[in-house]
Amino acid sequence: MPLELWSLLQRPSGRGTLAAARRLDAAGWDGMIIPDSQNIDGGDPFVSMTLAVRESGRLSISIGVSNPVTRHPAVLACALCAVDEIARGRVRVGIGRGDSALAHIGQAPATTSDLEHYVRLVRRYVAGREVDFEDLAAYRTITARPMSDLGLHDAPESSRLHWLKPGFPAPPVDVAASGPRTIAIASREGDGVTLAVGAEPERLAWAVDIARSHGAERVVPYVNVVPHRDPSVARDLARRLVEPFARFSVMDGKVRGAIGEDTRAELGRLYAAYDMRIHGLPRSESLDDAFVDRFAIAGTSEYCRSRLADIGGLGVDGIIVIGASRTAEPAAVRESDELFDAEVLPALR
Repeated sequence: MPLELWSLLQRPSGRGTLAAARRLDAAGWDGMIIPDSQNIDGGDPFVSMTLAVRESGRLSISIGVSNPVTRHPAVLACALCAVDEIARGRVRVGIGRGDSALAHIGQAPATTSDLEHYVRLVRRYVAGREVDFEDLAAYRTITARPMSDLGLHDAPESSRLHWLKPGFPAPPVDVAASGPRTIAIASREGDGVTLAVGAEPERLAWAVDIARSHGAERVVPYVNVVPHRDPSVARDLARRLVEPFARFSVMDGKVRGAIGEDTRAELGRLYAAYDMRIHGLPRSESLDDAFVDRFAIAGTSEYCRSRLADIGGLGVDGIIVIGASRTAEPAAVRESDELFDAEVLPALR
């Protein structure tokens, strides 16, 4: 089967979402990923998802990614199913431990155990199943009174989405992962795994093997891919977004699993110097060309096609493409987008 090709929408706005959905749908992309980082990205992701669904006729839409902290599992499930009712089965949701969405409200990523619990609850909700109140204890706020204080004659004994119609197809839940324990949990608990481990074949193969060995039916990595006729321009267009995605491999200061020593050392330097205040924006000290070439795919269309075909050969089901940074020179970004649509994407069909 051909690889699914998804595009990550950067810094979404209403008009930007509409334009991106039209372009991706016309070019034959399979899906669009909308980020969920309330203090950084424009507006609510479910508003953007709805706009994208209405603007495109066949494009699938997902969040990449929500987290166990900023939304109660019932709230996330409700919003997801509401959009999917309009989309008629074209919606997925990505869930991870959280990063910039939490840092900008003063919190660290959720634990892997919390992620596991959250994914289970969201999947129960979207399937229209009951959720015990005790399973929701972790999401009670310190300011909310217990329901018993109301003195009700009768009250709900459990939680579910009552408005879901019988037979409503549950939207799939994908779990983002980079370390071995999280990949294993994602593979067991989610409908799919989205990997954030870079583009080095050895490391990708290591992550895919873990996912498959734990039962993952769908494995789709995030990969920085930027074509341009001038390879040096391609690297510069990719460099700004290599940093935040490379950081997922070293979020707690440790790099786990198969990886080259040069990449391991560079990730250590990135961890020590990363500035979350300008997450996703260029820094004065950027990663060198050698790291960009190892962690991302940046070069001519022919080079990008070859590298993506190699990744497809590792047994993945698709690729989420992180394209040229929207903070770069607009004409160069447009050229890169056009090259991908015209010269890279068709060759992978």
